[in-house]
Amino acid sequence: SEKNTFNPSKRPRKEPIKCPGDDSWTLLSQGAEARVWKVPKPASDEKYIIIKERFSKAYRHPTLDERLTKQRCRMEGRLLEKCRQQGTLENHVPKVLKVDSPLLYLQYIEGKTVKQFINDAIVGSEKTNGDDPSVSLEHLVTKIANEMGRLIGTLHKEGVIHGDLTTSNILIVEHATSDAREDGAAFVLYLIDFGLAKPLNQQKQGKNSSNISNANIEEKAVDLYVLERALQSTHPQLAPSFWTTLEKAYVLALEQPSVGVEQCQTLKRLEQVRQRGRKRECFG
Repeated sequence: SEKNTFNPSKRPRKEPIKCPGDDSWTLLSQGAEARVWKVPKPASDEKYIIIKERFSKAYRHPTLDERLTKQRCRMEGRLLEKCRQQGTLENHVPKVLKVDSPLLYLQYIEGKTVKQFINDAIVGSEKTNGDDPSVSLEHLVTKIANEMGRLIGTLHKEGVIHGDLTTSNILIVEHATSDAREDGAAFVLYLIDFGLAKPLNQQKQGKNSSNISNANIEEKAVDLYVLERALQSTHPQLAPSFWTTLEKAYVLALEQPSVGVEQCQTLKRLEQVRQRGRKRECFG
């Protein structure tokens, strides 16, 4: 009947969940799926928290919209928790404080995006043009490439696909030189925005195990392809050695040092994904 017909054009769009007149909430970013707020946390050791607000889509039926929002909010929280449960990723993703769909409460991490950091470093090097190799742009960028490869390789090894790997979704937190790790890196990288993330299929013995393995390799290769395209479009000034360094660190993180870059199945598949991408660009 006409009374039960859903008309998206007549459905009011929800306003931000921020309380009216509350200027303490700072909007950090807004994408197609969510708004990210920086919110004070009084009477706490931490000054701020992050609240990620998934907003409703007017074109979806309200019941379906609510169910999808809840599923995706919970999935993002679960995958972040899964990453933190692995010792190698515990300090490289934000802590989940609470999941209350459509809101996801997260640890606030003080730092720049890798995108902003690289752009600032390039501008700074053009101004100073210093000769100290320990602080040179090339040396710094190589370290970032190595850390990115190691972090993404570890993520894939733990069975998680990020889905939106860009330098805007990786934070870099600098430390004092005295706090540098054994490898000399005076910073830590954090992966953020797991809104499109998903778990890899669990591989079990059986007739479908090869299909699952093949699908997982494809997922990982596509994840890397998204990052590669993002680097090419956002940071065209980076030398080709950036990606080479990233690939080597990625393979090492997968604990396949004996395999080498040339024999890594994910990187082999990445070349196929690249070829498909070029065909789409040429022929649509």
